[in-house]
Amino acid sequence: MTEQRPDTDETNANAVLAALENDKLVLVVQPIIDAQSGAIASYEGLLRLRGTDGALHSATDLIESAERAHLVQHIDCRALELGLALLKRHPGLVLSLNVSSLTAHDGDWVALLRTLAAGAPDLTPRLTIEITETAIIKDMAKVAAFVDDVRALGCRVAIDDFGAGYTSFRHLKSLHVDVLKIDGAFITDLPGDPQSRIIAKTMIDMAHNMGLKTVAEWVGSAEAASFLRDAGVTYLQGFLYGQPMPVEELAASEALRVAP
Repeated sequence: MTEQRPDTDETNANAVLAALENDKLVLVVQPIIDAQSGAIASYEGLLRLRGTDGALHSATDLIESAERAHLVQHIDCRALELGLALLKRHPGLVLSLNVSSLTAHDGDWVALLRTLAAGAPDLTPRLTIEITETAIIKDMAKVAAFVDDVRALGCRVAIDDFGAGYTSFRHLKSLHVDVLKIDGAFITDLPGDPQSRIIAKTMIDMAHNMGLKTVAEWVGSAEAASFLRDAGVTYLQGFLYGQPMPVEELAASEALRVAP
């Protein structure tokens, strides 16, 4: 692996700090659909970077730069601020937000959640926090404590990209999570690939037997959605149901009124 050069590190840090200081980060939302009723059940909040032309661009590169510069917790804190502001403006909204592996090991984010939600007990029950499998692999004890703290504040917790590695299966029984989001790699080949069908159905059945809800990501076809619905998945998410959009566009069509 090539060592990161100091000047590159400084460039990464400067780009992250500039985005934060100039309010360039924007939260867009993608619908998550109740598999049985077809109604919008919630939304996932995803960060975008507003360019100098005003257009919204993927924030993936910025987030990766933040991770390399050890500033990703600041990105996650800004996403939390934006997410809670949306929940306050839209009382019917149910939202999920991602946190990085570093944030899942950091008590400052939980402290910010506690502060921002103080005096508004209706906010956290409408918020789900998604933790990637990578975070679980790094330090199980710290992640378990993070999960317990977040749930104690009223939020639900989801494991994102579930099935990407065997560690999730090994540690799942020790984490008090509410939702499993099945890794999209198992969804894109549905329903044509027999192995993907077996794996997806196995994960859905396991989650159901453990009392957990499931979300299938990257659903791009009606055929895949039909298979997943028959397999018992709880929620569906993907371009078949809508791309991430600015909240203002959704609010204009009253789509933020989600199913109870």
